[in-house]
Amino acid sequence: MRTCRKGIALDDREDPIAARYRERYFNFYDKRIMDAAWTHEADPATTEMFFRLLAVCHTVIPDGPTTEAEIKYEAESPDEAALVVAAKAFGFFFYKRTNTCVYVKERTARGVQDVEYEVLNILEFNSTRKRMSVVVRDPATGKLLLFTKVGRVQGCRRASALALEGAPYISCRSP
Repeated sequence: MRTCRKGIALDDREDPIAARYRERYFNFYDKRIMDAAWTHEADPATTEMFFRLLAVCHTVIPDGPTTEAEIKYEAESPDEAALVVAAKAFGFFFYKRTNTCVYVKERTARGVQDVEYEVLNILEFNSTRKRMSVVVRDPATGKLLLFTKVGRVQGCRRASALALEGAPYISCRSP
């Protein structure tokens, strides 16, 4: 398989390990987080929650076979599809959606498990809010989780405001 970045063909023979992660919408490899290596990095609970957000906070529809190698995703934008494919590469495989639930196979430090998240509300992305949110019930604890995806600038502003209010959030850093 030949992949291009900025119009330049990338040769899969350069790094065969990285090549197995390449697919439509996703061309990334970092040994520190692939194959659940992130579970051994600093603060794996935050990383786990971030990958869970990518797998749950979207309006993507899975299409075709529900195996990781064969599934296709229908999304409103290429960005939304890319985030779901990234979650899959990091061990959080979204494979089914119903009117009330999303289903994710999660690979964490505790092992692999199929998790059903009850979707209580979806606030779709719009140009006014510049964010998308979903409210789900955590099946392990019964607690409600609010996942929100935002653009970079908007997200950093909101994260800073949450920090001032003392609310839990996953921070972002500007380079």
